[in-house]
Amino acid sequence: MKGRLRAVVWPDYEGGKAVRRLTKALCALLAALTLAAGALAEPAPGAPGFLNGLTGQEPLSLDLTAQVSAWPDLSEGTLAALNAWLGTARLSLRLSETAGNLIFSLDGKTALTAVAEQDSRGAGLSLEVPGALPATRYLSGAETPPWTLLLGAESRLPDFAGAAEALQAVAFAAMPGLLPHEKPSRASVSLGAAGRGASRLDYVLDAEETGLFWQAVAPELLPALARLKNALGGASALPDLSGAKPQGGLTVRRVLDKAGADLGFQVTGAFALPGGARRLSLSFGRSEKGTYLNLKLPALKGGDTLEARLNLKTPPGKMEGDWRVRSVSGKARQDLSGDVDLRLETLDAQQRVTGLLTVRAQSRGGEAPQDVRLEARPDLAFGNGALSGILALRQSEGRALVREVSLGLRAAPGKLPAAPEPLAEVDLRLAGPEVMEREAARLRASLAPLVRQALLALPLPERLLVLHDLGRDGRTQGDSVAPPEPPLNEFTVSDRLETEVLP
Repeated sequence: MKGRLRAVVWPDYEGGKAVRRLTKALCALLAALTLAAGALAEPAPGAPGFLNGLTGQEPLSLDLTAQVSAWPDLSEGTLAALNAWLGTARLSLRLSETAGNLIFSLDGKTALTAVAEQDSRGAGLSLEVPGALPATRYLSGAETPPWTLLLGAESRLPDFAGAAEALQAVAFAAMPGLLPHEKPSRASVSLGAAGRGASRLDYVLDAEETGLFWQAVAPELLPALARLKNALGGASALPDLSGAKPQGGLTVRRVLDKAGADLGFQVTGAFALPGGARRLSLSFGRSEKGTYLNLKLPALKGGDTLEARLNLKTPPGKMEGDWRVRSVSGKARQDLSGDVDLRLETLDAQQRVTGLLTVRAQSRGGEAPQDVRLEARPDLAFGNGALSGILALRQSEGRALVREVSLGLRAAPGKLPAAPEPLAEVDLRLAGPEVMEREAARLRASLAPLVRQALLALPLPERLLVLHDLGRDGRTQGDSVAPPEPPLNEFTVSDRLETEVLP
């Protein structure tokens, strides 16, 4: 390019990409809060003792710092600037069973407060950005929480702790209607990591008996099935179970251990669901040895299917196993899988947790095939009621390293602070598309000052370099792409080493 180089940054153009990236990262964390809180509220049987020391009736307090060593399309200079900014940043989380409180601070001053809440009745998100967004509370249904409706952040990873709780609720709701059909059997059944059952109780119902049974138990059973859908992947994984109706007979087995106590259960049958009938095969077991889940839900016609499997061993001082969720819809196929390998060592009155957690997401048949691998390597010590250490995170696409982040963290029991008193409340269940878009734009705009503050704190040469990297995507879309008309409140930089802030 000849002549004077001039780079312009607008909220909906190059600089807007930074805002969207920040928004996406924040809301992905918010979406994960309730999953983490629910999982920590009731550790798996046999889990390392440090989990039990951090959980119970008290909420969990978690403080995070971060350093980045790899990020897409960022030069070494921009990474250095980013890490200098992160050196002044602190993220504080408070997690309870159904709520998460997030406070983001810069240079010791609160820059953002967010509270996410979710249970079977609904979900809420409270946000406050001093100077940009007054305390606002957004309400929605449990299946589509505010962070999904407004910002597209979803909890893609399955919540196996929530799935186990939902399955227990399914069994509790079904048992009164099954008892008249009970027949004992001495046949043993293997339930993977949970162990082998010594005997079982069978409940075999023909089509007529199944219809009467379903009519009696559906009011309690269907809500529990809806919770199972949410836990195993939300709207994108399971079909809608709230209107499920059995087709034909139904077989249920209670698997018992040597002492005659419940070890797990199995269910087989066919059901009419929105989008077509499917055959269900479900096995679930839980004990001090581990947890096992195997779900298959193929369509009676066509190749569509959903499969979920978890096999997690929890002997003393260890947690190891694997899991997988596979979804096929037409030509599109998505696979999520992962491994768990954690070890607990005791040294000098402290417990040290090390190991590896992996997640792999693969998709094909759609417009954008992907193969993404996430790794988490904890090196954490537990002592005096607190957990502290480093959590190293890596993301790869194919064989290429994309992101590498090191999180310093400290966790301990702590009080859950009160949510900011809302000055406005928006019920998204009653909102139309125009209101949704308006509120989504309002949230994105409220985060722009965080990016602007970080940029203006840099010396101008570094600022120009960062803006160059942030605008990389826009410049690679083609020479014919013209920038949009500039709205108010943009800032402009040029090669004359001057910065102009417009009102």
